[in-house]
Amino acid sequence: IVIAVALCAAVATVAHAAATEASELSCAPAKVHPGENMTCTIRGRDATHEATRAEPSDFLISVHAEGTVVVSAVRATVDETVVAFTVSSDHGTFLSVEALARNGVPIRGSGFQALVYAVPPTQLGELACDAAASGLELRATTTCTVAASGAGGVPAAVSPRDVVFSEDHGDGSFEFVSGDGNFVFRYTAPASPSSRYDAFALRVALTDGISAPRNASLAVRFPA
Repeated sequence: IVIAVALCAAVATVAHAAATEASELSCAPAKVHPGENMTCTIRGRDATHEATRAEPSDFLISVHAEGTVVVSAVRATVDETVVAFTVSSDHGTFLSVEALARNGVPIRGSGFQALVYAVPPTQLGELACDAAASGLELRATTTCTVAASGAGGVPAAVSPRDVVFSEDHGDGSFEFVSGDGNFVFRYTAPASPSSRYDAFALRVALTDGISAPRNASLAVRFPA
C-alpha cells in the first residue's frame, strides 16, 4: 500500500529561500521491530544547496509497504532547517520512504529503504559455525549463525523463547547471543565427551515445531 501524508502549511515569520529538491531525507534506525518508530528527518536546502528553513508544507511524504504502516504528521523541530516524522508498522515488512519537493521532484535520499523485522520467525536458513575445518577441541567455543525469516520472506527477529538447541549426545552447552535477521549463538564443547564419538551434532529448531530444524556436524578434536 501507499500511505501519503498531507502537510499543513506553516506561516513563515521571516523571509527565506524556499526548500527545494536539494533537501535531504534520512531515517534512523533503518531496521526496527514491530511497533517501534523509525524517525525520519528532512534537512531543508535551497536551490544553491545552502541550508534554509524547512516548512512541513514544503514536502509530500509517501511510504510504500506490504500491509498497513503508520506515518505521523510532519512537524517542525527546534532546528528551523529540519522537519521530522515517524514511520511504524505492527508487522514485518520492507519499507520505501519517499519525499517530494513542492514541484513534485524527489528530494535527495528519497526512496530510503528500511525494514520492520517479522515476529515470530517461521523459517530458518542454513546453519554455519566458525569452528576450524579440522573440528572443535574439547572445552572450545564456536560461534554459529542462522538466517531467520517470517511471513513473506521478511527477515525475522528471534528471541531465546523462539528456538530450541540440542546436541545429539547431550554434551556441551549453548548460549543465545543475538537475534535480529541473522540470529547468533555459541556452542561450547564439553571438557570430556559422555561417550566415544567422532563429531558434535548440533541442532537448532523453532519452537513452533513446524519448520525444519537446522543441523551442523563438528568433528571432535581430542588432545594429542
